[in-house]
Amino acid sequence: MIRVGTVLCPVDLGPTSESTVRLGSILCERLGARLVLHHNLDSRPPGFLSVRWMWSEDHEDDAARQADSAPERLRELMAGVSPPVEMEAKLTRGPFEESLRQVVEHVGAELIVMST
Repeated sequence: MIRVGTVLCPVDLGPTSESTVRLGSILCERLGARLVLHHNLDSRPPGFLSVRWMWSEDHEDDAARQADSAPERLRELMAGVSPPVEMEAKLTRGPFEESLRQVVEHVGAELIVMST
C-alpha cells in the first residue's frame, strides 16, 4: 500500500480553485494526509503553453494586484476546509514549472491535485 502523507494543491485563485481545494481536502481526510496549497505569483504562463509568446509587460499591473490579494485569497480557501485536515499555504514567485518542482521537493508531496 502506498502511503500519502502530503498532497500538494496548486491553485491559480480563479473560479476552479475552490473545487480543487475541496477535492484535495477530501483526499487528505481519507488518506490522513496534510494539504499544502500553492500559488505562484509569476504572471507569465508556463512555458509548455503555446500562448507564452503573448505575454507582455502590460500584464505586470494585473500581476501586482494579484500579488496583493493572494495571501488573503489563500486564507479564504484554507478557511473553507474543515478539520481535521492539517494544511498550510506556500506562495512562490518565478517560472511556474520551477516553483512547482521546488515546492514538491520542499514539502515532500506524494500526490498533486490540480485543475487549471
